[in-house]
Amino acid sequence: QAERLRLAQEALREEVRRRKRAEGEVNEQRGDIAEQACDQVELQAEVRRVSAQRDKLQAELARANADLGLSERKKGELQRQLADSEELARKPAMRLAAAERKIKQLQQ
Repeated sequence: QAERLRLAQEALREEVRRRKRAEGEVNEQRGDIAEQACDQVELQAEVRRVSAQRDKLQAELARANADLGLSERKKGELQRQLADSEELARKPAMRLAAAERKIKQLQQ
């Protein structure tokens, strides 16, 4: 009977050790889950921040493209005005050259 009591006590001690190990593993898993939850929250915040930054950059790009289009239209308009001005400047010079040729012919 003493042997049965000793074996029962040993089995009980082993059961206590097993439960403590299991409890430690459960606590470790809970800690891991809590850490993963924190990481997930941080990642979600980072995703929101990056998404907001992307939206801001897309808006800036749209504005820059609109500004570029306006600048290109203005450039085209200014180039046409310059060409018109150059053409107008050539006409009097051509008339002057023609008049000078006529004068030379008359002088000869």
